[in-house]
Order: sequence, then C-alpha cells, then structure tokens
Amino acid sequence: MSRRTIRAALLLLPALIAVALPAPGARAFDPRCPVATEERARALAER
Repeated sequence: MSRRTIRAALLLLPALIAVALPAPGARAFDPRCPVATEERARALAER
C-alpha cells in the first residue's frame, strides 16, 4: 500500500466510526418506539 492510500484510510476511519456508532442506539431513545413489557408480550402471544 502506498502512503497516500494509508493516509486516506486513516482520515476516513474516524468519520466512518462517528457515523456508525450512534446508529444502533438511535432507536432506543425514540419516544415513538414501544417499550417491551410483560403485558405487551402476553397480548402478542394471545393474538
């Protein structure tokens, strides 16, 4: 690998990490996202 390729990868890596990290946790804090409860599980099982 050339130095230019390595340098580009090192500059791109933090940007990719910054974009990827918040994605999985974003839905957990969404107020529209229903919270799993025992009551909801029973209702789903009865359907």
